[in-house]
Amino acid sequence: MTEVSVTKEQNKQGSRSKRKGENVDKFSRKKFRKNKKEQLRQPKKPSEKTLELAVVQDCRYLDVEIALDVVTKLIKDANPDISYIELHDKLPAKKSFLDLSNSSTLPKVNDYEKLIGSLKKDSTKDSFKSSIKGAPQYIIVCSAALRVTAIIQALKKYRSKDYDLVKLFSRHFSYEDHRKALESATVGIAVGTPNRVLTLLKNNDLKLDNLDCLVLDESFLDKKQQSLLTLKQSTPDVAEMLQLPQMLERFKNESSRLLLF
Repeated sequence: MTEVSVTKEQNKQGSRSKRKGENVDKFSRKKFRKNKKEQLRQPKKPSEKTLELAVVQDCRYLDVEIALDVVTKLIKDANPDISYIELHDKLPAKKSFLDLSNSSTLPKVNDYEKLIGSLKKDSTKDSFKSSIKGAPQYIIVCSAALRVTAIIQALKKYRSKDYDLVKLFSRHFSYEDHRKALESATVGIAVGTPNRVLTLLKNNDLKLDNLDCLVLDESFLDKKQQSLLTLKQSTPDVAEMLQLPQMLERFKNESSRLLLF
C-alpha cells in the first residue's frame, strides 16, 4: 500500500471516530435534557421551613398576639432607626386587631365569601347604606393582581346596586380610571394591590369614612412561598398604609378593625 493510500485510510478512520464521538456527545446531551425535563415535571418536596410557614399561616389570623407581632416587625423593618416609644405610636391599637376565634361562623383560610358574611354578621355597620362615594365597608389588600381578581370573583354574590365591588391594581387600569370609578361609585368592598390602594388612600380618592375592616390577605403564598407581608415589593407599601394618620386614628378609636387573613 502506497504512502498516499495509507494517509487516506487514516483520514477516513479519523473522520469515522470523530463522527462517532459527535454521536456519543449528542446522545449524552439528549439524555441530559430528558433527565432534566423529568426532574422539572416532578413536584418539589416542600422543605421543613415551608411546611412550618404553611402551618403558621393557616392559623395566624386566629391569634391576635401573633398578628400584632407580625405587624410590629413589619413597621419596625420599615423604620429601622426609630425608638421603641416612636414605634409604639406607629402601631395599630391592639384592640383593633380582629379575633375570629370565638365567631360562630368561623371561615376557613381563603374562604372570603364566608369571611365577609362573618364580618357583616358581627359588625355594627351591617346595614350598609352610604351617601359617600368611594368609601368602602371593607378593604382587602392582596399581593398580586390575579389574586385580586380571584377574590372579587369569590365575592360576586355581595354585589348590588348600593354595594359595588371594585378591584384596584395597576395592570390594565390607570390611576385616573380608578379615581373616576371611585368618585361615582357606592363601594361596599374594595380589593387591591398595596401600591394602588396606598396611592388612592393618600390622595383621598379611596376614603375611610365607612371602613369597618381592613383585611390583609397574608395567608396566600406565591410560587416562591412569599406572602403579602414577606414580599419585598409589597411590604413597604403595606407598612406605610398601616401608618397613615387617618388609618391609625380609626384603629385607635375602634371605628375600624384590622384582620390578617
